[in-house]
Amino acid sequence: MTKQKTTIRYKTGIFLIVLGCILPLGTFLVPMFHLSASYSATLIGFFLVGGPELFLILGAALAGKEAITAIKQKIKDWFRVKRPVKPVGKVQYKVGLWLFFGSIVISWLATYFAPRLILILGNRAYLLTHFILDLITITGFFVLGESFWEKFKKLFIWECQ
Repeated sequence: MTKQKTTIRYKTGIFLIVLGCILPLGTFLVPMFHLSASYSATLIGFFLVGGPELFLILGAALAGKEAITAIKQKIKDWFRVKRPVKPVGKVQYKVGLWLFFGSIVISWLATYFAPRLILILGNRAYLLTHFILDLITITGFFVLGESFWEKFKKLFIWECQ
């Protein structure tokens, strides 16, 4: 790995990966150049959609498998929780379940009664209500704790034990 870090191919690959990650920030610079609308839209589209993917793929090809594995491991380590898991109490678990499932049920019912609720509340209040219910659902996930997260992840694994 140390021999590979000194090659120009490795350095170019890492540069392209970094460029692919920061390229979308270039969209904020485009209006400062006072270009035509079509040219600005093309540049912004490249900065947001085409460019990052192109540079990330080229960078990954040049940097090599070891570099990509090292980058992925650093990102995983950065997001990994370093503290031990504390079990959730019975009251906290019940409150989390009520927040999680209660907001889902209320949001589901509100969708069926949408025409009446829009007439009563107005369109903006209706959308704000759904947004708040989504936030309550996410809050319920966090209140339920990591053991619930593990149970929830196992729902999507076919060969779960």
